[in-house]
Amino acid sequence: MRILIVEDDRITRQWLKNQIEKLKDDYYVIVFSNGRQAFNYLMGHQVDIIFVDVRMPVMDGLELIRELERQNNNSYKIVLSTIHEAVYAAKAMELGANRHILKSEITKDSLEKILGRARAYLQKHERLEVYAGAVRQSTGVSGRHANWPGRLGGSRESMNYSLPVQKIIQYIEEHYWERVTLGQVADSVYLSRSYVSVLFKRETGWKFCDYLLEVRLRNACEFLLNSSCSIQEVAAQTGFFDTPHFSRVFKEKMGVSPSQYRKIQQSFKPCNLQ
Repeated sequence: MRILIVEDDRITRQWLKNQIEKLKDDYYVIVFSNGRQAFNYLMGHQVDIIFVDVRMPVMDGLELIRELERQNNNSYKIVLSTIHEAVYAAKAMELGANRHILKSEITKDSLEKILGRARAYLQKHERLEVYAGAVRQSTGVSGRHANWPGRLGGSRESMNYSLPVQKIIQYIEEHYWERVTLGQVADSVYLSRSYVSVLFKRETGWKFCDYLLEVRLRNACEFLLNSSCSIQEVAAQTGFFDTPHFSRVFKEKMGVSPSQYRKIQQSFKPCNLQ
């Protein structure tokens, strides 16, 4: 796994590099002292994870993340900051960072957890891209990025939303298979639960819980159509941790049970959510 550290403080940079390399033999760490050096490197190289200091000379972490998002960089981005730089870290999360950690809280255990979650995130997305690729090859339609009814993330329309709402949509699309709560999403964008609920409904027309359900069902349809997973496995892979509940909700929305849907669909069709 290729890991990039962008940190202007030499001692912090080298310490973090050493700590990461001690964790696993397959961690290959590259370091740079400012965002411009890192950006130039990333224009010709792919890395899996990026640790980036939020404030640096030449090009700071905010500008680096902004430029990487414009380039559709898919690396897992972790923002480093001091406790006095929280406002900058919050802005970095809005711009596209995946996670934030205070420098003072970095330990061996915390690094193991963060890198483990990053690896799981990247592996999950790789599997989803395999399914999407299978759909594109067999039907000519992009499965995960198809124009599903009600889909907000990745559409032109989503660019008209405020940055917090875009970030909320992104969080749901990237974590729908987990036990996602409104509180977790609110924490990820540094806003209160009540404000997130009102803001999301006002801008998108969707209640948070309804959109989360739509995303889960849309992806459940893909798994049913493009994998040999059992119904129980499909439920678990799409955020339904109770199979009977999954079957009940699926039939309520789709008009047929998951197993019936799989049988009658001979070719890829977008889910007709009611």
